[in-house]
Amino acid sequence: MATIIERPDYLERLEPFMGKGIIKVVTGMRRVGKSYILKMLSAAHAGALYYDMESLEHEGLKNYRTFYDDVKTRLAGRKGLVLVDEVQEIQEWERALASLLADDAADLVVSGSNATLLSAEIATLLAGRSVSFEVLPLSLAEFDRFYRGKTDSADERFRLYLRYGGLPGLHQLDLDDTALMQFLDAIFSAIALKDVIRRKNIRDIDLFERTVRFAFDNIGQLVSCKRIVDYLKSERRSASVETVANHLLALQEAYVLHQVRRWDIRGKRHLQISEKYYAGDVGLWHARTGWRAGDIGGLLENLVYLELRRRACSVSVGQLPDAEIDFIAESQDRTWYIQVCYQIDSPATLQRELAPFKSLRDRFPCRLITMDPLQPRNIDGVEHLYLTDFLRGQKL
Repeated sequence: MATIIERPDYLERLEPFMGKGIIKVVTGMRRVGKSYILKMLSAAHAGALYYDMESLEHEGLKNYRTFYDDVKTRLAGRKGLVLVDEVQEIQEWERALASLLADDAADLVVSGSNATLLSAEIATLLAGRSVSFEVLPLSLAEFDRFYRGKTDSADERFRLYLRYGGLPGLHQLDLDDTALMQFLDAIFSAIALKDVIRRKNIRDIDLFERTVRFAFDNIGQLVSCKRIVDYLKSERRSASVETVANHLLALQEAYVLHQVRRWDIRGKRHLQISEKYYAGDVGLWHARTGWRAGDIGGLLENLVYLELRRRACSVSVGQLPDAEIDFIAESQDRTWYIQVCYQIDSPATLQRELAPFKSLRDRFPCRLITMDPLQPRNIDGVEHLYLTDFLRGQKL
């Protein structure tokens, strides 16, 4: 069995809800580490029942009634912790969980790899009796822990992180580019097949692949379904706006893509046309598109976006009449405006990055995140953060 490297942040977030009569739903992309989190909980609680619903061991339990009966039989009248990995593989799973909860028979933690599938059922039978936690790829700080035995250089670990992303299973492989990219491509293919193509009954695989490629080629850029349709037309492929929208939605449901909407700062509303998309993991992005030096700006934005999400921030793109702010991050009662830039290579570049902040009418703190170590900590009232420090946990 592979060595389990703990991710204590997630366990700490789950702990306040353990034993409280609330179903804990752990969501996120396949291979992002949900199973390990459930296994860590199992190891920490004697007598816990663990069900891997993608294992043949539990093939006969994919009906809600047979699953429910098996849990009740194994618990034998005691109340215990029940952990169910990939719960969506059980037909009408929500009925079994609702009954176990009503019986006060189990403390339940489940995981799943499809956002909408889970949320739809939770909104019906489990409304008000569940809490969700999204697991994201490794942070750079976690990546350091995983890879410290392979390289002592913090700069080299960051280079690996940029290229291969943060899926935990990578650390089991040697640092061989061909093997790592094959591994990542295989993961993407499995996600596409299991969580998108089969689930959505997509028949035109070529059209789906072209939509994926366009989205990945335009990470961090404004994208609309109409723009993708026009691109496909130029490739001599016809598609409707509805079909493209459905493909993008399915990719979001599988956590392959994250949509970030634009927020009209002056009008205080979300705009309905054109959004930005970021990859659920940058390694999967590179496995499909290859490494391209020209993508560095979007790549750094992608890493900052994922880190903001790890910190439980809701994220929007800030839209001003004549400018754009990369991110508006909101967490509880705090709001930050954030610009991300690779290098400040000239005074003109610096002024371009700072200019949108000067149009703001409120007093929320502004941050400039770059890979430029020579910039001062404070630039005209804007706090400058060095990217790797931020990705390793530096506070906003």
